[in-house]
Amino acid sequence: MGADLRDADLAAADLSRALFLTSPQVHAARGDARTRLPTRLPARLARPGHWDPQPPNPAAVIASA
Repeated sequence: MGADLRDADLAAADLSRALFLTSPQVHAARGDARTRLPTRLPARLARPGHWDPQPPNPAAVIASA
């Protein structure tokens, strides 16, 4: 049994050296364009389509605060 990543915020996380990462774990989490996945991903473990393709705009984050 692995880690439960449901709704985990993986934005900008470096998972490039993660071992035994599964497709269900990746697809249950939230990530963005800065999230680094292992380079040797099996074909079934691709970047999820629901992940934000663009990193957040820092100016917009500051303006909304």
